[in-house]
Amino acid sequence: IVGAAAQSYVAPINGNYAVQITDNGCVDTSICISITTIAIQNLNNGKQVKLYPNPTKEFVNIDFDEIQETVELKLYDVQGRLLKEQQFDNAKQLQVGLPLSTGVYIIQLKTKNGRAVFPVIKE
Repeated sequence: IVGAAAQSYVAPINGNYAVQITDNGCVDTSICISITTIAIQNLNNGKQVKLYPNPTKEFVNIDFDEIQETVELKLYDVQGRLLKEQQFDNAKQLQVGLPLSTGVYIIQLKTKNGRAVFPVIKE
């Protein structure tokens, strides 16, 4: 990522990532890290929805290919109990906080383009 200078980076897609640092003509490259936990699903019309990071410690990011007029989000525990229900208008990206307890949760999204369901692991 040319020009990236932040201390942290959130990978938008699965792949292999390394850090390359250049200082006074010297170059050093970190080991390569493989990211394979970004969930991607398609809605009915082929539009993609990405959810990351997964596993997570606090929250997950949800990215849509394009702005969604309305997004209905439901968060369930593994027993199927509804924990949270929210609606977002004109959203392209969401950040969703998870409960304090570690475990597996299910995020269900509904837009006019269809539905997507993601399992999420909270560490």
